Amino acid sequence: MFHVKQLIENRELSKYFDTTKNKIIVGDNLDALEILREEYAGRIKMIYIDPPYNTPVSVLTYNNRFGKHNDFIAFMRPRLEIAKELLTDDGGIFISIDEWEYAYLKVYCDDLFNENNFVGDIIRRTRAAMNVGMCNFDYQHEFCLIYAKQKNKFSLKGEKKYYSAYEKMTMRCKGRTAPNVTNKMSFGIKNPYTNTVDYPSMGRTWSFSKETFDKMVESGRVVFKKEVKNGQYSFFIKDNNEKTYRFILVKSLFGIDSKYLNAAGHNELCKLMGSPVFTYPKPVAFIKKLVYMTTVDGDIILDFFAGSGTTAHAVIELNKDEYTNRSYILVQLKEALKQDSYGYEFVKKHNLRPYISDLTIERVKRASNIIEDQAGLFAYAQDFGYKVLEIDEGGQSNGRGFEVLVVPQGLR
Repeated sequence: MFHVKQLIENRELSKYFDTTKNKIIVGDNLDALEILREEYAGRIKMIYIDPPYNTPVSVLTYNNRFGKHNDFIAFMRPRLEIAKELLTDDGGIFISIDEWEYAYLKVYCDDLFNENNFVGDIIRRTRAAMNVGMCNFDYQHEFCLIYAKQKNKFSLKGEKKYYSAYEKMTMRCKGRTAPNVTNKMSFGIKNPYTNTVDYPSMGRTWSFSKETFDKMVESGRVVFKKEVKNGQYSFFIKDNNEKTYRFILVKSLFGIDSKYLNAAGHNELCKLMGSPVFTYPKPVAFIKKLVYMTTVDGDIILDFFAGSGTTAHAVIELNKDEYTNRSYILVQLKEALKQDSYGYEFVKKHNLRPYISDLTIERVKRASNIIEDQAGLFAYAQDFGYKVLEIDEGGQSNGRGFEVLVVPQGLR
């Protein structure tokens, strides 16, 4: 008998269900993508996925093996076909992969997205050097493939590079005491982020009075830096007639920084959860960088291999930093945890269901709560919630009081 797949609300596991735009879908990601296509075709700005690598490793929390390269591509094909439909015309997809399937996946993606829409790949350093390696070769990196829906409409955003006359001026000498402030044009300017107090160079004055400066702060013309290098002002003033910054190019090797190592992702997840509940989680900093590069306020980010939930964590953190409201959709299979895994011990200890998806939700819950607290007074204007929606084929309540939704109403 044919059963229509439906989404069932799980309000018990959700946060701010009635107001949030964020979603965590529990179930097979191909089913989820079919459902999402009804409501989100052409609406997703960025997709990030970290699919099973099909590598000969047996210590993972989840199934990572398909046997043959063709089996892996057969598994990915229908999912990537729908993923392409979901992207906005100026959107893009990022796919983490290692050397085992890189070549096969790239050939397929060149065909699906058109090789002219291949943007490039990012090299992410995964671990520090080891003393052993096959053929005396130590493999320390993996790849992140980038494809645009339409390359002529797609652009990556690098870090901001500020430029201003003030940026180039030699400033504060380290350890110099404040001058005797007697002139109304020679006052101290305190940076609220660093608590640095800047004064004019010896023998010079500002080109504005304290009153004028306060008005420029109020109007937004003064920009205080969050990080200050020696010998530089801790602030600069926007020129009304020109941009105050430009975005530098994204470097394919930015991922070699130690903060993007597997160990960084492992350590931050252990700190958040209290134990190593997931194998090889991606570092928040890496996904956060990708989201920053591709999206702006109001954009939607999709991850249909959610795993430990790093993508949601990264989006929430970036929103807090930039006072924005990007939204995310995660999809994670309700896959049973291996009983000899740390994750299984964790769910037993915390009275959770023994599924990877419950680890995903718990990670997002903890990250969201912590970051919401950090946001303080600004939290009210941001979305720290998420709807948990479970895919059910029967079309009826599962007996635990979850309401059956009509697709795609449950996605709104």
